[in-house]
Amino acid sequence: MVRLVSALLLCLAGTPALPLSLVAQDAGEPRLGPEGRVGAVVGLRTTAMVVADHLVPMVGLGLGIRLSPHLELMGEGSVGLRDVPVSSAEAQTLSDLALGYGGLLLRYGPTSGGTEEGFNTHILLGAGTSRLRSPLVAAELNSDNFRILETGLEYRLSLPRSWIVAVGGGYRFTSATTELPAVEAGPMRGPYASLSLLLLRRP
Repeated sequence: MVRLVSALLLCLAGTPALPLSLVAQDAGEPRLGPEGRVGAVVGLRTTAMVVADHLVPMVGLGLGIRLSPHLELMGEGSVGLRDVPVSSAEAQTLSDLALGYGGLLLRYGPTSGGTEEGFNTHILLGAGTSRLRSPLVAAELNSDNFRILETGLEYRLSLPRSWIVAVGGGYRFTSATTELPAVEAGPMRGPYASLSLLLLRRP
């Protein structure tokens, strides 16, 4: 026993100090992938927003990078799948309101056991445009830009070949569309649900 302990002490004394990066990895700290490389993420997200008492389905396409297994940064753009019929002071008849927005989306989600499954949170900051059109004369009557802030929580489920499906929801804040007389101030503010399909590449 004494000889075994002595041999172990000699081995430890001759072992060089571990690199700092390995120590950080063992401690579970988030860091970039091997040699500082980043991964990639492509996402298709469906959601909806309420505008002038109408539910408008939205579809968004996102493309970004994975700074670590825990952190993603994406650019995402969304458009309404249908126009909203609203009354217009200019045309004295029903007009169509078209919507679209985009921005930067930052997503964080702790992973465990080498899987992508689990809860993650995200925040999106960006801007959009709402356009009022007349179906009678096929012309744009008015338009207005708005700012958007979106916060959310979702749960990811792993699929084969690096595909992920995510179900979640959150709350969306927007600035007022004051230039559109047919739409009240802040018409797109409120809770939402979402369904996403993502393709991931690890760092």
